[in-house]
Formats: sequence, C-alpha cells, structure tokens
Amino acid sequence: MAFYLTVEHFLTKIEIALIVFFVGFIMAKLAARILRKLLAEAELNRILESAGFKPISNSIAALVQYVIYTATLFIILQQFGLTKIVLIIVVILAFLVFVFSWQC
Repeated sequence: MAFYLTVEHFLTKIEIALIVFFVGFIMAKLAARILRKLLAEAELNRILESAGFKPISNSIAALVQYVIYTATLFIILQQFGLTKIVLIIVVILAFLVFVFSWQC
C-alpha cells in the first residue's frame, strides 16, 4: 500500500510538471509575440535606426521568452525538490566558463 501511495504521489508530481511545462511554453511564446507587436507599434526599431543603433525589438522579445522558459524550468524543478541542486550546478558551470574564458 505504501508503494502504491509513493507511485501515485510521484505520478501526480509528473502530471503537474507537464501542465506547468505546457502552460509556461505557451505563455512564453505568447508574451514574446505580444511584446514584438507592442514594440513594433511603438516604432522602437525605426527610432533606434534613426539614432544609429541596431533594432533590438526581436532581441528584447527573445530575452523575455527565455526568462519565462527559465522560470518555468525552476518551477518544474521545484516540484521534485531539485531547484537548489540544479542552481548550484549552474552557478559552478557559469563560474568555470567565466574563469576559462578569462584566461584566453
């Protein structure tokens, strides 16, 4: 009976993680699309080009999209109690990349 409850609890976590994944994916795509349209309506690219800069509306929209993806990933990892472990690994890897790129 205890094994059944453990499996059922784990399957519930997986179901919640899948729902969060799909909702986060849809929200990220939708937010990026809305932001691109808003920045196009504000004519940000035209203003930046006239000032001599590169257009950045697509970059801003992509950044927002990836921030939402990252937040979704951490919410999913939190479901399984892995957030702290993964965050430590990411910080260590970022530090190593920084150290090795500094030496070149």
